[in-house]
Amino acid sequence: MDVDTRWNSTFLMLESAVKFKKAFSNLLLKDSSCAKEVKKCEGGVITNEDWVSVNSLLPFLKIFLDATKRFSGSRYVTSNAYVHEFCMLPKGLKDLTVDQPTIIIDETVDELADNIRALESV
Repeated sequence: MDVDTRWNSTFLMLESAVKFKKAFSNLLLKDSSCAKEVKKCEGGVITNEDWVSVNSLLPFLKIFLDATKRFSGSRYVTSNAYVHEFCMLPKGLKDLTVDQPTIIIDETVDELADNIRALESV
């Protein structure tokens, strides 16, 4: 991710990119100058493994997008929902790792869950 604190923007960008996966592939196949430019970039051409990683990361990021939307409501009281949502994050993250186990997500979930538990004890 480009900015560690912009998970929601990253989710929305990746969600949009997945919708255009076929277009990206076709562009690289049909436009040789585009393919050359992409190969010059760090990381190069998006591989099938990259798309698998993106698809496994989306549910993880969606948990935070949904929580942020509920926290950020402007037409209803959010202070009472905040505590509940915040306390439910570790459970949602653990449930996710059961459904979509990946090393990166497992490590991140463990770290986030530890941080949330530490905040709960304050």
